[in-house]
Amino acid sequence: MLRAARSAEDIAIRTNTSILVSVDGKDVELTAADLVSRQKETSGSIEKRVRNVYADLEFPDADQMLRKAYLVSKISDLILSNGLDDAGTASLLGISKISLSKILKGQFRDVSEDVLSTYLMQVQKARAC
Repeated sequence: MLRAARSAEDIAIRTNTSILVSVDGKDVELTAADLVSRQKETSGSIEKRVRNVYADLEFPDADQMLRKAYLVSKISDLILSNGLDDAGTASLLGISKISLSKILKGQFRDVSEDVLSTYLMQVQKARAC
């Protein structure tokens, strides 16, 4: 379970989202920046993993979810590195700002890989312009 928790932290960092964790019996929301700081503090005790958190959590579609998380991570990276705003990006993709926000926060189960791939290509093209 520890490995799954660490993988969830890694995905939260890559997708610039937050996760809810229990600290001393209290639920605390940690942002990606908090997680990075926490990992730096404990870098000697964290092992490098290449496992699939969705498989660790026994999701039936674990491989697909990991691929989708990777696509969302790349989309998020491009949005951040190019200084794109949510409204402009949502308009470019033809979706609402709320839908974009949900996708970037990891709520992409109902969005197909093909759609996410198309979104990635559209954001890449916008970067080139």
